[in-house]
Amino acid sequence: MKLKIILLFFLMMFIPSFVFAHSYVYESYPGDGEVVDEAVEQLELSFDAGIESHSTLSITKDDGTSIVVESIEVDSPVLIAQLEEPLYEGNYTVVWEALGADGHGTSGSYSFSVTAEQPQVEVEEEPAEVVEEELTDKVLEEEQSELDPVEAEETEQTTNIWLLVLGLAALIAVLFIIIRVMQK
Repeated sequence: MKLKIILLFFLMMFIPSFVFAHSYVYESYPGDGEVVDEAVEQLELSFDAGIESHSTLSITKDDGTSIVVESIEVDSPVLIAQLEEPLYEGNYTVVWEALGADGHGTSGSYSFSVTAEQPQVEVEEEPAEVVEEELTDKVLEEEQSELDPVEAEETEQTTNIWLLVLGLAALIAVLFIIIRVMQK
């Protein structure tokens, strides 16, 4: 009987850590301290637990220049950041903030270097019609992306509700077992 109580105690101690695990980066491209010899067009961060779509990152060059991130896609537990322009020669710092599937936020940073030189590009003027068409397309994309956070918030709320229900079910089951053991 003492063995059962001890087993239940350890079970109660470990269930929350499985249900409510925080998310930290365990692998990335480029990696921490890595020296990359080609231009970097996207970053990929892999987390050790699930993350929500509200997770973000920012990139800064060693001279203080902020790098524009075009889009961030979260396919839990992986975050992919597509850059507006490739990264060329320089040292970069990535600061990330992740909202774990458990609802807790975590953050961190890492650095990497790129040795690829930026190619020389000749500037050609585009006809005004093409520029206007591109601007119209961007406005449409922005309007569509404004709708996506609503769907993402609903998904996050659903996930949190399920985690809460599972946690409560586990707690009730453990309490039931303890009561049954105590009655014997």
